[in-house]
Amino acid sequence: MFLVTLIETVLSYFETSAILAAVLLLLLTFYIRSRQPKTLPPSPGTALPLIGHLHLLGKNYREAMKEAFIKKADVFSDRAQNLVIARHVPNLFHGIIGSSGSNWKAQRTTSLAILRNFGMGKNMLAEKILEEASFYTKELAKTNGKPCDIYNLTNMSISNVISSIIFGKRFEFNDPKFIKQIEMFNDLVK
Repeated sequence: MFLVTLIETVLSYFETSAILAAVLLLLLTFYIRSRQPKTLPPSPGTALPLIGHLHLLGKNYREAMKEAFIKKADVFSDRAQNLVIARHVPNLFHGIIGSSGSNWKAQRTTSLAILRNFGMGKNMLAEKILEEASFYTKELAKTNGKPCDIYNLTNMSISNVISSIIFGKRFEFNDPKFIKQIEMFNDLVK
């Protein structure tokens, strides 16, 4: 009795055509699955959209993910390459963003070595930031507590930190060339 009432309630919310379409879609899915070639290796079970076979791992999914991504990282680290896109953009999978495998590892090693030479991971970066912070506070002190727009001053300070690391030189806040460069950069990112 309860089951009949439940089915009648559910059917009252949907139109007949929607129910018929859902049943036909379900039947079509079962038909397509039954026609799969028997030469394929057996599947561990039904794959769900978005999560695939993750539901079949049960409570040990964390251990399985740890094994896949940490213990066997070399096997799972490559990126899939879309061959359709590769035909139209042949150099897409070269470079830092699109590469994978040994090419990616070589570029990563080189990039990290270059960044270390510029001071990444050393106290030099903290020293440059502290040095620029003192110039920043001195410049703010010149306003005598009056309200001011600190957007350009902050951009200049950040640029000075980067410049002092890369070029070994910082710019004065009133340097006309530096002000022009900051204005050009601000126009570029707007």
